[in-house]
This record gives sequence, structure tokens and C-alpha cells, in this order.
Amino acid sequence: MAKTENRKAITVGIFLALGLAVFVLGVFTLGGQQKSFEKNIHISAVFDDVAGLKKGNNVWFSGVKVGTISSIHFVGSSQVNVRMSVDQNTQQYIHRNAGVRISSDGLIGNKIIVIDGGSPQAPLVQDGDVLQAEKLLSTDDMMKTLQQNNQNLLAITTDFKLLSHKILQGKGTVGTLLADSTMGVQLQLHAQLRGCYLKRGSFGNAIGPV
Repeated sequence: MAKTENRKAITVGIFLALGLAVFVLGVFTLGGQQKSFEKNIHISAVFDDVAGLKKGNNVWFSGVKVGTISSIHFVGSSQVNVRMSVDQNTQQYIHRNAGVRISSDGLIGNKIIVIDGGSPQAPLVQDGDVLQAEKLLSTDDMMKTLQQNNQNLLAITTDFKLLSHKILQGKGTVGTLLADSTMGVQLQLHAQLRGCYLKRGSFGNAIGPV
């Protein structure tokens, strides 16, 4: 009986040890992904519209994940302050005049923050700095631009249609030339004479106007 209880205790102890090991491994894995155990600096940017950006979304620089969104809160009347936790090793590449914009991780992926490095002449970014946020092009703005392009294309097509109609009616210089049968005959005769002139010249005969 005692041996059976000891075996049960040992089995329970092994399962507990394995569970604890998996838990610790998971904590370190998630912590590494979120850069929780690395030295970070905190920078922020103020946006008029964050387009669904959430706490925990990634921060990218030159195509590399360098941090995460640590907090999002309103400031002023309707603006949104986005605070970012960025790997301190990236600090040497980011300058204070760097731009910050909201993008997507793929076509239908999560929203992310993208940092542009700025000019090398500017000082390096420091903990607590506020970077310049670039305006996000909304869907309404894109639709307005597309609508304007469609109107411009329609206007060009309409003008071309009117021009073609006038040419077919014999109006204008081009229309007059196309509608004038005499001019057409003269052009055709001139082309034939030029062909004869080139043909005679190629055989070594008298070269000159016919």
C-alpha cells in the first residue's frame, strides 16, 4: 500500500514538474516576443485617427520588428496618443525627425506602426520623445481621389469623342485634308512619283526630280 502511494506521489510530482517547466518556457517565449526582458525606450506619436490600432500591436523599423504598442489614450479633444516600447538597440538608428505612420501587416493583417529613420543630421531619439505622425489616408479620401480620376478620364474621353466627330465631319485642318478628295489624289500622286524617283536612282540612272 505504501509503495502504491509513493508511486502516485512520484507520478504527481513528475507531472507538476513538467507543467511548471512548460509554464516557465511559455513565459519566457511570450516575454521574448514582446521584448519584455530587454532594455527598451519609450517614444510616442499623436494621431488624429489610429484606424483600429490596438495595444500590443507591433512596431516596425526598416522591415524589422523593434517593439510593441504599450498604451493608447486620448489627448486633447479628439486626438490619440500612441506610446511605443522600442528595443534600445534600435535607438542608434532612429532620429528625432523620424516620421511615424500606421500601416497593415499584409493586405488584411493587423495594424502596425512603421517608423522612418529620419535624416542622419538630426539627433538620435531619446526616451520620452514624441515623433511626428504622418496623416493616415482614409478610405473616404481614397474614394474621393478615385472619383476625381474617373471624372478626369471621362472629360478626356468626351473631348476625344468631340474631336473625332469634328474630323469625320471635315472640320479643322485635319478634317479638311481627310475630306478633300483633290488633296488626297495629289498626295497619292506625290507618293507614286517619289517611289519612281527612288527606284530610278537605285539603278544608276539620272538622279533628279522627275
